[in-house]
Amino acid sequence: MFTCPAEPDCSSETFDADPDIAGIGVIAAFLISAWSSLLITSVEYSSRHSDVFTPYSGHAVRLDDLLRSYIRQFTRRMKKPWTLQSIQPIVLAASDQQLVTGLAIMAAGYIQHCTITQYHFDIVASLGGIAFIVYQPTLYALDGYTNRDPRMKLWRTILMTILFGMIIPSIFAVFNVNFLELYGASTQCVWDDLIDSHHDTTLDVLLSFNLILTIWAYIDSMRYLYPTIFRRIPRISKIVLTRFEATLRWIDKKAFEHLQSINSTYQVYIDNKSMKAFATLSHSRLIYTIITIIMRPIFWVIFVPVFTCQEVMSSHLIDIWRAYTATLAWTIEVLSIKQDAVSTGVINGSENKWGFGQILPLFLLILPAMSTWELFRETQHNGNQGGTRNSYSHEHSDYSERIIHNVFDAPSLHHLFQLQEYNERQRQAIEAQIGFTPIGVVDGARAESDISDRMYESKLFRAWAIFCTLGIFGGSTYSAIIGYGI
Repeated sequence: MFTCPAEPDCSSETFDADPDIAGIGVIAAFLISAWSSLLITSVEYSSRHSDVFTPYSGHAVRLDDLLRSYIRQFTRRMKKPWTLQSIQPIVLAASDQQLVTGLAIMAAGYIQHCTITQYHFDIVASLGGIAFIVYQPTLYALDGYTNRDPRMKLWRTILMTILFGMIIPSIFAVFNVNFLELYGASTQCVWDDLIDSHHDTTLDVLLSFNLILTIWAYIDSMRYLYPTIFRRIPRISKIVLTRFEATLRWIDKKAFEHLQSINSTYQVYIDNKSMKAFATLSHSRLIYTIITIIMRPIFWVIFVPVFTCQEVMSSHLIDIWRAYTATLAWTIEVLSIKQDAVSTGVINGSENKWGFGQILPLFLLILPAMSTWELFRETQHNGNQGGTRNSYSHEHSDYSERIIHNVFDAPSLHHLFQLQEYNERQRQAIEAQIGFTPIGVVDGARAESDISDRMYESKLFRAWAIFCTLGIFGGSTYSAIIGYGI
């Protein structure tokens, strides 16, 4: 994959410390930033109310609405000291910083491919994976806000694509059967034998699964950055639900027709004792029994798992939880491999010495923390002063709040945004605040809403959905703890 000016060292057991990559300051800065970003974005996304939020991406997630309703039962007495609108720039800035630092450390790992040890590359890949995975929940929480300025959105797309292009090869490397056999061996040894090395079934399964989830996460992120493009692509979920809806209507129609035939021919048979009426009645009863006793249960036995799988795959709360478990697994991986290297004595020197490369990442965390605190204090001050706002929020918030709480109606909003006194910036600001969805998107989703409503109106299915979700939460957490971050 790469070439080196000299033969890489593939047999070294010991290696020199590199605090600029595996130093305690670098790792601490990454982990503090990642966990803080995950916490804030998950709180914001899980606290949204479905009755006042329609996603800008045009795809409402029914399972997330159900989970939020249960979450609010435990958190309704808790009140956040901020609003999402007030901290959107800070949340995005902190996540952008995580994205840039992830790119920086991944670039360092690839640039030093001839000399970097497999021990240090494992830390690089773990920290880069954390930076990539925690950016997706930010897009969920700030749905619509990132689409206000196409130029700002473009550079985020470019950086995410570059980081994605770096993550994919690193997955092939860390799941190679020869990786980390010797901590001090050069990573180039893995690159040279990446294709010809023998395979392990467990590692191949984990490799495939991680590749699928990483590619899926990237595509989902692009769908949030460019929703107007992905809205034109038919969703598989819509096609599946449409087909199942047509099948269910056919079953109901045939059952009703034969029930009508039974009722009509039964009276004829009672009156005339006709053998023809008896034959028709028997045939209708047989077909009705087959439809109601056999075909209908078979339909639901097939449909419920498919629908459940589809809802799980589209759930952003499950994606956010996966970000938590993946970050937990990579955190455990980084800390455990560092501890193992120290305990076995294969590392020469100490990576805990505080130098410029250690102190700078930690001090960079002060910037978003200071901005968040200043914004929080400004929000409190404005509230105490009777609602004085800055020029940006003063222009839109009063009117948009009335829209949210009183007249949240898509046609009315569509007409409102056509008025000449609202320029493009005002329209985008209100869209970002309330999550406006164009009418065409609502019409496109109407075809799949009937059968979804029918499922979520069932208490049995709601209990089943909660059971499956808790099983996924518990299973993914357990796999993260034992070292499989999926």
